[in-house]
Amino acid sequence: MKITRILFWLGLALAGFAPARAAEADVSAPSYDDALRRPLPVPENGDDRVYLGLAESSGTFTFGQVKADVLIVEILSMYCPYCQDSANSVNRVYSLLQKKGYGARVKLLGIAIADTPLETKLYKTKFNVSFPVLSDPNAGVRANFFYTETPYFVAIKLGVGAPPTVCFVSPGAFDDPELFVDTVLNKSGIANIKE
Repeated sequence: MKITRILFWLGLALAGFAPARAAEADVSAPSYDDALRRPLPVPENGDDRVYLGLAESSGTFTFGQVKADVLIVEILSMYCPYCQDSANSVNRVYSLLQKKGYGARVKLLGIAIADTPLETKLYKTKFNVSFPVLSDPNAGVRANFFYTETPYFVAIKLGVGAPPTVCFVSPGAFDDPELFVDTVLNKSGIANIKE
């Protein structure tokens, strides 16, 4: 019995099923460069374009072209029950940013992965979302942010002459919109600088 167990584990090791050694493991932080450069469709809605500060009415844009100091991206899906449950909390984040005087400096953008434009419009209407939500039917944005579940929040620090950088990532829904806003403001470094 003991020899059988030894031969079994030896066979697995020789077949390539041995556990990876720590020296071989990739422990580097993920690079969001591809995600930050990924072209996104310009919103069809004029109010959404104005909110994001986009001059073009068609074509594509990148996160770095948004006129804000910080962009909070919510990666969501219309069919995700957690996204639906957290919609009110995300709407509250939008309201808190306006109320605290950060509305022009911190913007929100939803990206509905694997959802069609029609599904995206239905989500936005059903949950009274005040900020732009773009359709990403091929889920390419989600893949670039290295996460497979929704909702997923990414705060991107933007700046004139500086490349966009991810300053905060929050996988999953959050319970406290006030704490979420304060965390984004602190992590981005604009907590005490209002409009």
